[in-house]
Amino acid sequence: MNIQHNIALKNYNTMGLAVFAKYFYKLTDNAQLADLLKEIKKYPQTYFLGGGSNTVFLHDFDGLVVH
Repeated sequence: MNIQHNIALKNYNTMGLAVFAKYFYKLTDNAQLADLLKEIKKYPQTYFLGGGSNTVFLHDFDGLVVH
């Protein structure tokens, strides 16, 4: 798994706010989901982000964002 650190979420929300995720994982196929579910316990805060149009991060997110 390639979990990235301190990733800008500006391109992942329609408002283009300059906020960061402490951890970020881009899920590209269903096969990765099983591995992700094993690792997700390590992160106390996890947010699953779709298109970003219904999400507004006002501050940096101190957990894992899965896109």
